[in-house]
Amino acid sequence: MCVGFSQQGSPPGWVRVAGVDVAPEDIGHLRGRDLGRLVSAARVLSRSGRKAWVRTRSGDPAVTSLAEELKGGFERLGPTYVKLGQMVASTPALFPDALVQGFQGCLDEVRPLSSETVHRVIAEELGAPANEVFADIDDKPLASASIGQVHRATLEGGKEVVVKVQRPAIADQISKDLRIMHLLARGAERASRNARLAQPIAVVEDFAVTLSEELSFMVEARSMEAVGESLADFPDSKLIHIPAVEWRYTTPRVLTMEYVAGTRLDDVDALVKAGTDPAGLLKVAVRGWLHGSLVHGVFHGDLHAGNLCVDPAGRVVFLDFGICGHLTEQARESLLLALPALLSRDMRGVAAAIFESASEKPIDMDTITADLERVVLPIFDQPLNEVSYAQAFVEVVRIGVRHGVLLPRDLILVFKQFFYVERFTRLLAPDWMPLMDPDIMQSVLLAQQRHQG
Repeated sequence: MCVGFSQQGSPPGWVRVAGVDVAPEDIGHLRGRDLGRLVSAARVLSRSGRKAWVRTRSGDPAVTSLAEELKGGFERLGPTYVKLGQMVASTPALFPDALVQGFQGCLDEVRPLSSETVHRVIAEELGAPANEVFADIDDKPLASASIGQVHRATLEGGKEVVVKVQRPAIADQISKDLRIMHLLARGAERASRNARLAQPIAVVEDFAVTLSEELSFMVEARSMEAVGESLADFPDSKLIHIPAVEWRYTTPRVLTMEYVAGTRLDDVDALVKAGTDPAGLLKVAVRGWLHGSLVHGVFHGDLHAGNLCVDPAGRVVFLDFGICGHLTEQARESLLLALPALLSRDMRGVAAAIFESASEKPIDMDTITADLERVVLPIFDQPLNEVSYAQAFVEVVRIGVRHGVLLPRDLILVFKQFFYVERFTRLLAPDWMPLMDPDIMQSVLLAQQRHQG
């Protein structure tokens, strides 16, 4: 991996940045203040590459070594790269297994914001000092991450809330990093046919959309309400709770919402001790999530264990709506056709539902169907309790990529959630197969009828 800029081995007139050939016109997309960050990122990533090379010389697998060293480099480069590493780790459909495994546990290494900084952001956003806006605010954070920090507080009327405060200047830093990533993606697509098949520009653009939504707490607040509204006609809606947004105290950089005490859904012992039914609540949560996805096209897009808890009233609570999905009519139609086809092992039906609408050019249905039958059908030949629909979805996406078809971002986001669902299922309800659940299939049929009518 190359450090800095080098003409050696590049096409005429091009430069090499962090091992990727880049055209001069792409450099023009950068701003002057981006160049220092570009060189810094190149140095860090080059150092990761050298460490991986040394490990390979010592006998470690090359791809595994590179992935693990890149993970360390990403963590040193900060929030944007950490978020990208986390996306790689949670999207096996788009990235090689070695990268997915290597980036597991990619963590934010950020210091908590000082109380002075938190109070300053609140004053700037809400127009008054924090001690005037809130009756009380705890200066010790509940959580601190790359984009924001969360504090408990109390409103003047006594209502307990949590306040999420965005890190100062984080938006500028992320914008700078995204411009650099886009430049490198453009260079990679121009230089490599294999890179073009992976569509790095599309990956970076989708990543940028996701991050831009996370950076606006107004988007997160509206997503909370949209998911809540999508559950209004869900039969077991009384067993699911979405924290209420306090709009008067919410801006793009400060989000104030109802405080909910709860026990994590994966804390089985505590839930059983409290007299709740973890397996039953999991089924309610998954059915509700699928109802929102299939019937209304809106869904929580980050169902890891930290974002689902059970409140004292015995309701499943969804937390952290920084990542939410919105399925277009076309994406919902594809999903509604693909799920029954997948369950009936009709791979041509899966190909028609998923790929025909997503491809901008004609596709070879016979070849794609044959690929699906070769790779996906063996997954369903496993013992019933070992069948992984999440892995089946991964293979569907991978086959699409090999044929030059990148599925819509939010459709892939739906597929990703099945990994979380299956982890919960193995822990809480090992004999339950969500996509075989008659209540869930009834939701699919209901969604199909509404879609057609």
